[in-house]
Amino acid sequence: MRLRWLLRADGHILVLALVAVVFVLQVCALPRKIPHADGAVVGIAVSLLDYGIHANAPEPGSTAKPAPSRSMAPGYPTLVAGVAALDTRMAQSLRCLAAGQADCLERNSLRPLLVLNTLAGLIALALACFLARELSGSAEIAGLTTLLMFIMGRFADLVGGMSPYPIVLMLTLGVCALLVVAHRRASLPAAALAGLALGILALIEVHYALLLVPVALLLLAAERWRAMPQWRFGVGAAALLAIAGSLAIAPWMARNYVLFGDIALVQGTEARLLAERIAYNNLSAGELLAGLFCWLPGIGDLSSLVLPAETQRKFDVYRDGSLLQDGARIFATTYTAKVPGSGSEGQAWYLLHTYVFADPLSHAASSLLLALRGLRTTGGLLVLWGWLALPLLLRRLRAQRGQGPFLLVAGPLIGIAAVQAVLTPNLPWMNLGLVFVYAYAIASVTGGLELPIGLRRLMARDGVDRAADAPFPARTLPAAARSAI
Repeated sequence: MRLRWLLRADGHILVLALVAVVFVLQVCALPRKIPHADGAVVGIAVSLLDYGIHANAPEPGSTAKPAPSRSMAPGYPTLVAGVAALDTRMAQSLRCLAAGQADCLERNSLRPLLVLNTLAGLIALALACFLARELSGSAEIAGLTTLLMFIMGRFADLVGGMSPYPIVLMLTLGVCALLVVAHRRASLPAAALAGLALGILALIEVHYALLLVPVALLLLAAERWRAMPQWRFGVGAAALLAIAGSLAIAPWMARNYVLFGDIALVQGTEARLLAERIAYNNLSAGELLAGLFCWLPGIGDLSSLVLPAETQRKFDVYRDGSLLQDGARIFATTYTAKVPGSGSEGQAWYLLHTYVFADPLSHAASSLLLALRGLRTTGGLLVLWGWLALPLLLRRLRAQRGQGPFLLVAGPLIGIAAVQAVLTPNLPWMNLGLVFVYAYAIASVTGGLELPIGLRRLMARDGVDRAADAPFPARTLPAAARSAI
């Protein structure tokens, strides 16, 4: 009976069910591998568990209470500590790692965190389906978008360790969904919730705090594409979003002011990421072309056949010979250096003054290259296909006056990629949310999703019966989607 019901289900429902089942099966195979644990996250999580303060891990063998710190954003270590507080085995493994011991992790010691990441991944896919449905008005396009995003995003790899990125992806798409709801329904509470979610994101990835004002202005600008603009709502929604986002990070800023005398969210993390980012400055023209070839969607997959192994390692991720490794040397120079005229040590400001302000053209050129790295994400040829489909999608949106809702989704995701390219090495998984933009473009241009002809014939009689019994006519695809098929 259940199989018969499944075969009678609409195509998008069947696809969504299969995506969820495949995702869960992929994740179930992950505990066979020993997961990777971030030492910085582990140290702060153990300090929260044992002392109730955000601090780096105490020295091995020390019984003294560690001093408060702000070496990294508080959101993810706090989440890890909260999960460990509910699981004794995980807490013991974290304490073992913090003490510098070996062989601390067993196959299932981080299982609660894996379950949480899996749930976040499933919610992210559900949000992608919701966004595509809201933007297109088509359940079929929503189903195809979700399927493409799952294929392009390599979700099982994303959730398989101690990583904040499944949570970040879920919150990022949640912000976009709330922005669309706020615009479509003129809802001030939805705008406030979007700001709150963006503030929480900043407590996980500190650079996202820079998006509060631009996203608020984007919500206001979206009124331009409404048939009857509601400028009063736009101004109120933008103000509420900025205020709610600021309130989310205000307690952490107040804590830092009391303890350290300023309101900076972190100290050290931003400089370390900036040092890794600056390692890409001063590339020669040939190196820029090599990096472009390595990171170009689709084409970059062929770089191993053309470029020497040494060049590939240079643009690879955290491996011997990569430019990222040079970031440690650059960061080490900031401990004793001072920014001229500041009178105090400032690692990030020193790096900006020495490497960015002194040579802005090199930083701009490498920023464009790293933006390409973020735009590539993990989709290969599918991302390239999405690039080619975007212009056609934008023309259709302009004809339908649908640019506003689409830009409320694409704008924050592209903004994140731009911020990461300027201030961080912009590693591919940091911008996984952009996969949604490409998946939606492909789904919208190609039309929709239909079951194979054989299955449709099996369900044809049942479909006629359901249509006859329905009090209203069956819902059809919108005109734009029908014309694309």
